[in-house]
Amino acid sequence: MKTKGQFGNIRKRRGKILNLVLLSTAGTALLLLAGYYHTHTLTNLMTLLALSAYIPALILAIRGISLFFHKGLSEELFRELEEKGKLLEKCYDLMIAVNGKTVSVGAVVVYEALLCGYLTEQKERTKETENFLKEFLKQSGHTNLTVRFFGDRAPFLSRVEGMNAMADVAKATRERQEVYRQLIQSVTDMSM
Repeated sequence: MKTKGQFGNIRKRRGKILNLVLLSTAGTALLLLAGYYHTHTLTNLMTLLALSAYIPALILAIRGISLFFHKGLSEELFRELEEKGKLLEKCYDLMIAVNGKTVSVGAVVVYEALLCGYLTEQKERTKETENFLKEFLKQSGHTNLTVRFFGDRAPFLSRVEGMNAMADVAKATRERQEVYRQLIQSVTDMSM
């Protein structure tokens, strides 16, 4: 099952909500028709149940409509990100409400204090999204993060490659430090 942050999440949620809307609408219509068939009037308890059951169907339909207008990350870019950012934490297909408007974020890549994102649409809103997320993180107590969003693919992938290179160097450094620590321990064991 796809959850928030996994690739294909928006497409999966679209299908699920569409199925729920169709099912709840069909159930509502069935209740309405059964009430009318039984009493030959629309003023009965089944009609009242049908109308009250239709409210959640409308709420689901509104959620579904908002999802249908947002594109997820393309399969091609997903594969490139998986290849170029092997050592990084990644989240895909997110929607962020920025100043009352929903922004579709295709991917967010994180390494230590660097957060980098790619907008799949509304690419002119990168600065606004950055500022919103910086303020949100600041209010959450995370003040030392660098946040950068991109609307173009090439600079985003270049940044991901740079972040992955930094993670690779840090990994090699940690491995060397571990080797040195073991050497020092072995030397101290021998001298005792």
